[in-house]
Amino acid sequence: MSADSRHGLTGSFRRNALAVAVAALLTVGFSSSAIVRAQDATPEASPAVECDAPAFVATGPATPEAMAGMDMASPVAAEEADTEDEGTPADEATTAAATAAAENLIACVNGGDYESGVALMTDNFLMETFGTSSTTEAVTNLEGQVFENPQIGDVRSY
Repeated sequence: MSADSRHGLTGSFRRNALAVAVAALLTVGFSSSAIVRAQDATPEASPAVECDAPAFVATGPATPEAMAGMDMASPVAAEEADTEDEGTPADEATTAAATAAAENLIACVNGGDYESGVALMTDNFLMETFGTSSTTEAVTNLEGQVFENPQIGDVRSY
């Protein structure tokens, strides 16, 4: 019996769980206490991890024309869930992959390669973190930022 059939997790579910784990790690990392302005940071040795990202694709802000025909938000608030799923501790392979992804993003941002850092982010992560899915706006928001003493750990699967 394979691990997937034993635990009922498919490859796509594991990838989604990994993406959620990385997003959770990065959301904590992008909190105001984890990022500081570059001019306030102390220079450090080059990071142990080098930035490795896909090509940056510049996307601008959404225009009214581009949004024509899209469903708009409901004026009625959605009902909040009573409890949030805290997940379960991730296995070693998932933890290693999520940690490597977070370290890669940190290397890109701390190295000043903001476009590569943004290229690693999903549209949902951009929206949650920067309030926009525009990659060019996200780069502008990141300029001059660094992670100071990032803490990576407690990777969870959902």
